[in-house]
Amino acid sequence: MSKEKNILHLNDGEKILGIVRRSFVSELFKIIFVCIWILLPFFFFFPLLRLGLFGFFLFAILAVGGLLYAFKIWMNLSYTMLIVTSQRVIDVEHHGLFDRDIAEAGLSSVSSVKVLKRNIFQRIINIGTVKVKTKKSDKFDIEIDGVRKPQTVRQFVEDVKELSSKYEIRN
Repeated sequence: MSKEKNILHLNDGEKILGIVRRSFVSELFKIIFVCIWILLPFFFFFPLLRLGLFGFFLFAILAVGGLLYAFKIWMNLSYTMLIVTSQRVIDVEHHGLFDRDIAEAGLSSVSSVKVLKRNIFQRIINIGTVKVKTKKSDKFDIEIDGVRKPQTVRQFVEDVKELSSKYEIRN
């Protein structure tokens, strides 16, 4: 939970109730691609070395590029999350190595939570997108895709919202 505390600052009396991250299965094709990308230069290591210094630099560029892309995928999977606290719903999205967007909505302003499964692959492995709409906007303000068991996440957010309004937890 140290990652989450470094990303956001909790209000007084606010507690983290749940953290939802993207599933690695949602990025499976990218993971397979980056594994091939990293292994491919090693497969051609000796033919590349026969090219001399150019071959060595080509090997290094391919290997380091694959490692950087793997690191980017890991960052996106590790730091893209939906955090539900006792007062807010917070969406943290990582788009690159250093690009991070944080959107939040108070539980009292949440009007609806929607689940979207776009294709048969997502239906089979039970992965989908969770969208949170606020009363202030017609569009969905908070969205996280690639979530395992999205119906459970939707129900959790709705339950926390209901409990916060029932016990008048202030934002």
